Amino acid sequence: MFHVSPDGQFAYAVGKATELAESAELYEFDLTAKNSRRLCRVGDLDPRLAGFDMHSGYASWDDRGRFYFVSFPSPSSPKFRQENAIVTAIDPLRLKHALGLTP
Repeated sequence: MFHVSPDGQFAYAVGKATELAESAELYEFDLTAKNSRRLCRVGDLDPRLAGFDMHSGYASWDDRGRFYFVSFPSPSSPKFRQENAIVTAIDPLRLKHALGLTP
């Protein structure tokens, strides 16, 4: 999953440190300052995402400043063949404010 903000200043991506679904994390890259920071675990965005360990989405922004990604359970997930997919919308400004990362 990789989204560059419409103004070109930030990029948002999901990465996993291990193969565990719980390890998927949302990162923000400041393309101007050339630094990055972890925002949160994907599972912290919505409890329904627990067990969804594959995330995909590219350049899908709406006119309200949100980007979208879809999450799926892989064959190794306990939710495989029990659940199909979840689409998540992220408003980066609201998320960073909720996480206490903005003044």
